[in-house]
Amino acid sequence: MSFLQPAALTFLVLMPVIVLFYLLRAQHNRLPVPTVRFWREIPSDLEGRPTWRTPLRNLLLYLQLLLILLVALALARPALLGGEKRHLVILLDASASMQATDVLPSRFEEAKRQAHLLIDGLAASDEASLIRVARTPVLLEAGDDRRELHSAIDAAEQSSSPGDIPSALALAQSLVERSRGARTEVILISDGAFPGHEVALVSSLAAQFRHIVVGQTDDNQAITGLSVRPSLGTVGRYVGFIRIVNYANRPVTVPFRALADGLPIDNRPLQLPARGHAELTLALPQGTKLLDVSLQTDDALRVDDHAQVLIGAERPRSVVVASAQPAFWEKALTAVPLVRVTKVRPSQYQPGPADLTVLDGFVPRDLPRGNLLLVNPSRDNQFVEVVGETGPVQAIRARSDHPLLDAADLTALYIAKTRQIRPPAWADVLLEASGTPLLFAGREQGRRVVVLAFDPVASELPQRIAFPILINNVMAWMAPEELATEVKPGEIVELVPAPEAREVTVRLPNNKALSVVARGRPIRFSATDLIGRYTVVHSGPAGVISQQTFVVNVTSEVESDIRPRDQNALVAGVAGERGATVQPGVQRELWTWLAALAFLVIAGEWWAYCRRYAT
Repeated sequence: MSFLQPAALTFLVLMPVIVLFYLLRAQHNRLPVPTVRFWREIPSDLEGRPTWRTPLRNLLLYLQLLLILLVALALARPALLGGEKRHLVILLDASASMQATDVLPSRFEEAKRQAHLLIDGLAASDEASLIRVARTPVLLEAGDDRRELHSAIDAAEQSSSPGDIPSALALAQSLVERSRGARTEVILISDGAFPGHEVALVSSLAAQFRHIVVGQTDDNQAITGLSVRPSLGTVGRYVGFIRIVNYANRPVTVPFRALADGLPIDNRPLQLPARGHAELTLALPQGTKLLDVSLQTDDALRVDDHAQVLIGAERPRSVVVASAQPAFWEKALTAVPLVRVTKVRPSQYQPGPADLTVLDGFVPRDLPRGNLLLVNPSRDNQFVEVVGETGPVQAIRARSDHPLLDAADLTALYIAKTRQIRPPAWADVLLEASGTPLLFAGREQGRRVVVLAFDPVASELPQRIAFPILINNVMAWMAPEELATEVKPGEIVELVPAPEAREVTVRLPNNKALSVVARGRPIRFSATDLIGRYTVVHSGPAGVISQQTFVVNVTSEVESDIRPRDQNALVAGVAGERGATVQPGVQRELWTWLAALAFLVIAGEWWAYCRRYAT
């Protein structure tokens, strides 16, 4: 037997204090008298005097001493030792393959049931840590509180993303290193639907490893590839490519259906050999925006039986030119496809929404929120610091590795006069002449800014073939970052708010909506576990500015191959034993019995007191 909280035994110092009270208590002699009326005037004679006396044969004293002894022992938590103290690190696989229903109601629910059994099997002094394994492993709960561990298991949610086993094992290793004085065991509850080399990483764990296999069948047919490509020799026409795999060990016939913008374009049965695949090519009607394909099958995993792909079209880009000579910039910009130019004189300019604003020769006090091209900025502007003018100069150094100067050779460019600008911290100098920056660019408060320190008309730039290339590069670099049309489950999507947007709302496939305040910076959106179509709405003071759409598909051959695989054989003998001294475990704690006995002593002491002084 041992005490888990030996410091509580300090409460035993109360025992001599109680004895001392009895030794020093006042001495009273009881005498029967007819009345105490004549004794009230002589209270000194009625008062007892403290005397030393031996507290022998006093039942109340013995009961009080026994009560203190029992309480101190109960607080010290005496326990019977047996076995070893353990720390279980439970990896709960929540990846897409765990949605398979060959084990009812699903593999994931069966894994949670197995985790509950592991928690129920812990001894009193054992501890456990619970890690949910998805695209990003998360520690759900850790400690020895059984109720909290069971609650964390119940609250764990299924994911549609692949499981990151290496990151989960790295997190488990950090928990193993912090687990001192305990026998640590890492237990993976999974169907094993992941590459075997990932589990082999357990060789670096200073703990025992065990894999509890969940799942029974390999019966699954899946859409593992879906893409569209422009049709050769046509304009505005696309071809869809679909790959369908049968992971069962028997041939199957699966009904296949394809929709273009909701209209059927294909409906046929597909004969798939055992562990084989089929590849389809579909010519899509002109103007198709959405290709939707599905398998009408009753296999074990439904989440990979349906997939969608969006066919995006380039949208026109708006450019506002504020210049004293707007015709020059209009001619240069309209040569770029899908560019709409709005001209305005500097004196009439008012900041407004645009994909790009060109400010030639002046910088207003209030800048627009969108991307900027500053040309020959005025000396009194508050955006960039102009320290003087110089000229003539010749460009001698260019950053050809930057997208703005891709295929645009500006070396030896002659410039009659240029501003001397001190580049801000956010800018990269792309073109300079003897230490004088001529062209620099960068991100400032979420927007892209290009600064041309000189007036192109006062240089030979318009006569060079590099000028239209430079303008095209500027438009490509300034173009709004396109939203990815297809995203894997659990991936982070970067949403770039439209100019003048005050709020960005994402409508999920389950019709729920998540809104974020637009602050001019990209928004990292991570709630992409649901399969289906997401709509991104950019809203401003006047209402909806623009909408974007992306889809989330499970097109993973690793997750769709749901054949249960026992990974124990791959790691047998490679997992190390924890080298630290292992404390003995607790077989049973005895404090509850002592607490109950202390309650009986309290009741007995109260009964004895009342019996003694009842008369």
